[in-house]
Amino acid sequence: MKETLDWIANVGGLATNISETSNRALEDELNNQLETISNNLFRNFNRKNFIMTDTTLTELVFNYSLNGAYVVNNDGGKPFLAHSVNLKRWQDLSAINPELTKSEFYSKVRIKGLADGRFVNEVWISPYTQLSNGEYAKYSVAYDKLQNIYLITVVSGIEPYQAINSTNSNKMIEDILGSSQSIEEAAVVNIHDFISNQTESTNEENNNNRATVYGRYTFADKSDEDYLIALLKYKKSITVPFKHGANEWTKAYLPINDDQAAIVIFNDYSKKDLTRIVTWLSIISNVLAIVAISFYVFILVQMRLKPIKRLEGHLTNVAEGDFSGRVYIKEGNELDSLGDIIDDMTLRMKSMIEKLNQAAAEDVRSTEQVYRDNIESLMVSIDSSRHDMRNHVNVLHGLITDEKYNEARSYMEEVYKDLKEIDLPIQTKNLQVGTLIRTKVKLAETDKIDFEAEIDNDLFDLTKQTDLVKILSNLIDNAMEAVMACPEGNRRVHVSLTKKYQSYYEIVVTNNGPKIEEDLLEKIFERGFSTKAPKKSSQSAERGSGLAIIKDIVRNYNGEFNCKSTDEQTVFSVMLDVR
Repeated sequence: MKETLDWIANVGGLATNISETSNRALEDELNNQLETISNNLFRNFNRKNFIMTDTTLTELVFNYSLNGAYVVNNDGGKPFLAHSVNLKRWQDLSAINPELTKSEFYSKVRIKGLADGRFVNEVWISPYTQLSNGEYAKYSVAYDKLQNIYLITVVSGIEPYQAINSTNSNKMIEDILGSSQSIEEAAVVNIHDFISNQTESTNEENNNNRATVYGRYTFADKSDEDYLIALLKYKKSITVPFKHGANEWTKAYLPINDDQAAIVIFNDYSKKDLTRIVTWLSIISNVLAIVAISFYVFILVQMRLKPIKRLEGHLTNVAEGDFSGRVYIKEGNELDSLGDIIDDMTLRMKSMIEKLNQAAAEDVRSTEQVYRDNIESLMVSIDSSRHDMRNHVNVLHGLITDEKYNEARSYMEEVYKDLKEIDLPIQTKNLQVGTLIRTKVKLAETDKIDFEAEIDNDLFDLTKQTDLVKILSNLIDNAMEAVMACPEGNRRVHVSLTKKYQSYYEIVVTNNGPKIEEDLLEKIFERGFSTKAPKKSSQSAERGSGLAIIKDIVRNYNGEFNCKSTDEQTVFSVMLDVR
């Protein structure tokens, strides 16, 4: 029977203490986390000279995965809430613990005078608190001397197993050792405290019960000390006869661990069926031990899953475009490094997105500038043509009024001849390209440039129209500016836009301007480099960007961009893969 009792003690000890140990470890971890967060929040504000506002507090709460944060000012009179995140949670906590609204509570925090909860360094951590919605929560209160404020942080949604109190563990020992009429009394005691209390006081019942961890032990006597010391030394169960009045009972001392022991009083019934009771208790304790071990494994898994879930939530936010959050993992293992890497990745992605947005904005701005310049040129050309046409009409009207019909016919033929010379046979179906080319024709006419264009009668809709316009506009502008170095009558620009093999667009712009030397051919594609004299205008800083813009566009289409320059002509050619 002694061996059976030893086995029950070991299994029973595992069942009764495993949840207590696990819960204590989990609570200590959470307490330390709340203390660290509170101090980090204050350090962030004080180091960066932040102004405490609801907005900045909200950002920090989000970064540290809190469920609420509150700044309380207790500078004389009744404390008041200066800033808050999740006011509803504050109202719930205040209803459960009205002390949060009293000045005395915060004064006790400063002097560490609170009995409930515990202090981790200078931060007070509440015990587990069940909210009105059934959730378990913990909150911390920290005082900052520099700003003379109290910061309250809240973590809620704590798993119920993490907030289980000693009552449930007490119930477990009752189930193992107190569910039979053969057991008169059963308790778990802390051996060292039990011996110490028994030595220091004569009020044995009161003090021995104070050293009781679970259950109740009222049959204490001086012999308990010797048996418990022997239990610590030999770690084997001890059974001794025990007299209670006229009754002969049995007292059993069962070792649980280095600090605790179970003391069981078997009454008269045990004389008849002690063996059967022990067997029955063995079965129960075995089942409970299996449950306890499974429970412990479940707790460990949940503890490991918490940072994984935090990572998952953070990555979900990143996938949805929110790069403001940070991963807060302090597990003391490889997950810490993973959290740091993901934080760094998030910051890099945020920076990359910002750069892409800036590039997109610049792309839109440059496109708008191209369209604006072309529209302005077109409007100038239209105004000029309208002015010329009005003059022609006035002359014709005067000649006809004076009945000088032959002179009117001759004048009309001259006007028609001029119009025919500047009218290019452009048949393209692409409205944007057609408008651009006609605008450049007007500019070429003004600058005495012989301008020719060959555009396929195609929609050219397999590229972004803005890309096509920017390539054509920049190449044509460069060519027209280059030929201005040639004398009038010898300024030629030729443009062609053709579709090749159903999958490529080819753009070729030729001019007879000065030769581009070999050492400059590579540099002209660099942003900011220009062979042209700087303009005396607000746009001078933008010179040298045109060919760089084209190069970027061509790269996006996996295309080719080349330049060949001789004494006779310079040819820029672009091939876009539009598959």
